[in-house]
Amino acid sequence: NDVDAEEYRWWQRQQERLERMNPGYHRGYRARPFADELRWTGHFREVVTLTGRWRRRINIDDYLTWQRSKSYVAAIGDRLDDFLDAERRTMLRAFPDGVVVEPFRTLLVIAQVPE
Repeated sequence: NDVDAEEYRWWQRQQERLERMNPGYHRGYRARPFADELRWTGHFREVVTLTGRWRRRINIDDYLTWQRSKSYVAAIGDRLDDFLDAERRTMLRAFPDGVVVEPFRTLLVIAQVPE
């Protein structure tokens, strides 16, 4: 499951903030050619990729707890409270009722072994 919010300003601001506050972070860190990697091994007869999209609704406090649980957020260190305060402001501008609606993409890669 990956957040699928590239077109949203709140997500762009979050990524910019993360990249600025944690030099080891880059927004594309999860982008990998999983299916191609399996094909390249030559061990599979067929590799199929399925993608599903969904949204979750989560209140702002739970959302910030989820953010805090990420290793690349924890790596911000002494500036973590600044990050979380800025996140709260950004998210409340985007979601004034305090309920974040976050789009996700689920990727399933199926590799079939030869018979």
